[in-house]
Amino acid sequence: MAASPTTASKDVVPLESGDVGVTLEERLRAWKHLVGNIESFVEHHESLHKTLAKEFEKIGKTIEQPLKQAEMFTQETGGVQSLFDNLRINTQALTHLHHETGKTLKSGVGPQLERLHSEIKAKAKELSSGATKGTKAVAKSRELTKKHVDQLAVLAGQFESAGGKASKLHDPADDPYILKKGVLHRLHKQVLDENTHRQDLLAVQSGFQSFETHIIQTIQYCMNEFYQAEAAQADKTKALYGDMIGASNKLPVDFEWNGFLTRYAHVLIDPSKSAREANQIAFPNQDHPSTKALVEGTLQRKGKILGRYSTAYYVVTPSRYLHEFANNDNIAKDPDPELSLFLPDCKIGALSAAPDAKFTLSGKDANKNQKLTREHEFVFKAASYEEGQTWWKILAEQCGVRTAEVAPASALPTRENTLQSAGTIPPSPTTAVATEKTAAPVLAAPNEKAEKLTVNTDAPTNVTGGPTVASPTGTPK
Repeated sequence: MAASPTTASKDVVPLESGDVGVTLEERLRAWKHLVGNIESFVEHHESLHKTLAKEFEKIGKTIEQPLKQAEMFTQETGGVQSLFDNLRINTQALTHLHHETGKTLKSGVGPQLERLHSEIKAKAKELSSGATKGTKAVAKSRELTKKHVDQLAVLAGQFESAGGKASKLHDPADDPYILKKGVLHRLHKQVLDENTHRQDLLAVQSGFQSFETHIIQTIQYCMNEFYQAEAAQADKTKALYGDMIGASNKLPVDFEWNGFLTRYAHVLIDPSKSAREANQIAFPNQDHPSTKALVEGTLQRKGKILGRYSTAYYVVTPSRYLHEFANNDNIAKDPDPELSLFLPDCKIGALSAAPDAKFTLSGKDANKNQKLTREHEFVFKAASYEEGQTWWKILAEQCGVRTAEVAPASALPTRENTLQSAGTIPPSPTTAVATEKTAAPVLAAPNEKAEKLTVNTDAPTNVTGGPTVASPTGTPK
């Protein structure tokens, strides 16, 4: 079973100082052996009443010295080790027992110890089953996170080896920006699994003290029954067993547990330590230049069928992609882009006159088969003319071709605009700029959260765009 960290760690895969589940299983196994020794102790006393001194020698051999898993118990005076030392010494002194006493031991004390033994075995099985399930979930989550972190490291290295000038990726999902979002998503799930597993183990660990109290109390009860059976024998026998029960009753119920906590403090969970949080964890290449957007925020895109504008979250990455997301949430779902345009293969039109802040962007969705999909013209609108200028400037620097076309009322380009873009005919005063009535600002739906425009002034721009035909904001003359 996997271990749980005793303190909160900021590593993707935290270092473990020990295995809580295995340690607790070992302790249960030690208790099981201990109870088994007591059972053997009583059983051999039953036989002892038949074979007298010869059987006492056998009983003395069943009391281990030292105990199995002795490291699990306190070696100082006052613990279970002291109790077994006492049993061993007094057993050597016993010489006579009666047959009826053996029957009493068999019918009164034996079943109590057998039930306790079964309870310990059931507790161990319960611990093993629960811990194994949680361990597998944590291991799976950590493996997925590590896989994406390693993939991010490879692609970020490729980006650096190319001098910060990324080429077109075979799959837009390999964009370091997208991979970083994937790491954050999986890291959140990993931490959730880790904390759930930690809480389960902490609950088991906290319940161990009460369970061990039950074990010791049951042992005390059995030893008292054992004493009552032997009390009818000779004075010497009574004195010997009185010494045994005295040692048992002196055993504090929390003495062994407190010693166990002290010796294994480096392995057991400290309840005072806080749980891990995903936002406090750093992973390799988290702040790599290739993962920082050139610009990101909300834009409105005109629909192809009804012509209505819908709001989405857009990002221009150093890998020269324009990605569209439903929102900027990295936790609720895996952040796969709904639209990806490789800007060097795209053509951008001029920015419309204020206050519309519209522009067109023509290209193929890189998420689809490039041989089967056709080029589409997308019409975008910013929330303000100033934001539109910012978006247009950064997109124009990354696009392969710039044209003088202004976003028309209809998203379909006219033949005259196409000829003017190709330079076949000169623009005329009436056709150089598509006319469109000034529309009222389109607001986001009530359930859509407006995202603030973010521009990264430190990220590489990799300007390789085509020739500029018209000014980004002016109207062709």
